[in-house]
Amino acid sequence: DLGFMSIDAAIDGEYDQLANAGKLGYQHYTVTVPGMMMGLPLDYSYQTFTGDNILGHTHELSYSATVSGVDVGLTLGRNVDTAHATANHNNTTYANFTLGYSF
Repeated sequence: DLGFMSIDAAIDGEYDQLANAGKLGYQHYTVTVPGMMMGLPLDYSYQTFTGDNILGHTHELSYSATVSGVDVGLTLGRNVDTAHATANHNNTTYANFTLGYSF
């Protein structure tokens, strides 16, 4: 199974900035290219975030496998938040590790 490229979009999203502070709009797009299309065990995703109070994008590499009935996942990403250049979350690198078991 080679998988297929996927596109996800939230064209007219809405979120609460703070409790009772009103709602803000946003747009979010993700394009994911399965690594198996290129013979690699990693998937690549590019995401953008735009809207009333946000502007940025991420790059992510992800890997998942099932080992002895346990689902294992790892995601490595880089965030570029150009709207908040002085914020702590600008240009951050992150990693997520997941374990899952179905019964």
